[in-house]
Order: sequence, then structure tokens, then C-alpha cells
Amino acid sequence: MDDIHATDIDCEQLSYEEVEHVISNKDDRTISCLTIRSCLLGICLAIGRSILNAYFHYKTNTFFMGTFHLFLLSYPLGLLLAFIIPKKYKMLNPGKFTIKEHLLVVIIAKACDPTYGLLPLDNKRVYRNTSSLNPVIGIIFVSATQLMGFGIAGSVIFEHLCQVNEKFNQT
Repeated sequence: MDDIHATDIDCEQLSYEEVEHVISNKDDRTISCLTIRSCLLGICLAIGRSILNAYFHYKTNTFFMGTFHLFLLSYPLGLLLAFIIPKKYKMLNPGKFTIKEHLLVVIIAKACDPTYGLLPLDNKRVYRNTSSLNPVIGIIFVSATQLMGFGIAGSVIFEHLCQVNEKFNQT
């Protein structure tokens, strides 16, 4: 009876039949996701995406590299890295490029978007008529605002998701 109930729950986890045939709802714990290859590719795509979005933000014909573009670009690049890196270095190339690595690359690349951090610098330049701005101050300001936002988001997530419930405390 318990086996039948467990299979009913597994079937109901996916609400669309099309998704059910493509994506498994079981986790394969033998597949590694945090590899040097995925971190390297994610950081390179994050830097490239930031530069591209910041550059085209000021153009008349704007181009925004969103999540869909990251998904399309990261998979062939991951397969290319899996092919190029020699297989004798297991630390650098643990095997074929997996779906978990692909998702981690997209998450890393999506987390970085400095376009909104540049808007206060643009407003200062336009509305206060200051044509010269020290680049070091600009880099420190953008880094500070971005890291402060990540810190606030992390503390909110920690407070709501990671706190131990009172019923598990034995006092």
C-alpha cells in the first residue's frame, strides 16, 4: 500500500505531461554540479554579461542578455570545455557536462547585473554637471551597492528559511 501511495505522489509532482517526459523528478546524487569547469564558465559568463548589458544600456538600439540567452549560450560552451580540457585531469574535467552544471552556470551568471548600480553614477553625471568622476570611486560605489544588496537578500533568506524550528529544540 505504501509503494502505491509513493508512486502516486511522484506522478503528481509534475503538473504538465510534456515536462514529465523530458525532466525526471528524481535526483541523481552521483552527478556532480560544483566543479571547477562550472565555476569558471559561470564567472566568465557573468563578466561577459555584465559588460555587454552595461555597454548596450547606453545605446539607442538596446540589447539585453537575459536568462534565455544564458541558457542557450552556456550549454554549448560547457560541452566545448568538456571536450577541450584533457580527461586525465579529473579535477578540471570530471566527465561529460551535466544538467546540474548547466543550471549552476546559469545561476552564477544571472546573479551579476551591474546596470542598476550604474544608474546613480549616471544621474550624478547628468544632473549635477560633473563631467569627471574618479573611476576608483565609481568601482567602489558599484561594488558596495551590489554587495550590500546580496548581503540583505542573504540575511532575509537565512532568517526565513534556515532557522531551526522551535519544535526541534529540546528545552
